[in-house]
Amino acid sequence: MLDIRQRLFLIVSIAVLLVLAIVLSIMAINKHNDTTQEQPDNTQQTSGNGEVPAPIYDASLNLQPVIGNPQQLGSVLANEDETERFVRQRSIDFVERFLSYSNQSRNTHIRDVLPLVTPEMASWVETQAQRYSDTYQGSTTHVIVSRVESVIDTTAIVHIEAQQHLESKDMDERVYHTGRVELLETDGTWYVSGLYWE
Repeated sequence: MLDIRQRLFLIVSIAVLLVLAIVLSIMAINKHNDTTQEQPDNTQQTSGNGEVPAPIYDASLNLQPVIGNPQQLGSVLANEDETERFVRQRSIDFVERFLSYSNQSRNTHIRDVLPLVTPEMASWVETQAQRYSDTYQGSTTHVIVSRVESVIDTTAIVHIEAQQHLESKDMDERVYHTGRVELLETDGTWYVSGLYWE
C-alpha cells in the first residue's frame, strides 16, 4: 500500500502529464493549421471574361529607401552620408535646445547648447539669457523640416523649419520660423557657428 506522500506524488505526476499532453496536442493542431494555410493556391482567379487580373501595384508610391533597422524609430535618408547626417542632427539639437526655455529654468537652455557652438557663437548665445520671473513665460520648439544644403570642406549649411510654442499667463501661440544653421568643423568636430532666420 502507498503512503500519503507517494499517493500525492502520483496524483501530481499524472496531472502534470495530462496538462503537458493537452498543451502538446494544441501546439500540433496549430502547426498543422499553419502549414495548410501556407500552401500556395496554384489556381488563379479569373474575371468573368476568363482573363487573369493584373497584380495590384501603385507606381505613385515612390518612397525613398531607408538605411538601417526599419524597427528603429526615425529613418535615415539613403542619399545622406554620415557627415550630412551628423551636421543635420547637430543643427536640430541646437535649435530645439536653444529655443526651448522658460524664464524659471535659470537659463539651462544656454548651458545645454554651449558645448555645441563655436567660441564666437557662444559669446552671442550668452547674451540671449532670460531674466527670472515668478510669472511664467516659456517656449517649446520642434524642428519639423531639416535639410542639408551644403557641406564644403569645413563648413556646412542646414536648412531648418521650426515650430515654436510660446506660452505665458496671457499668451498661448505657435509661430513658425524658416532659416539656416551654419556649422564649422574644428579639430574633427562640427560646431554651430550661426543661426539665421528669414
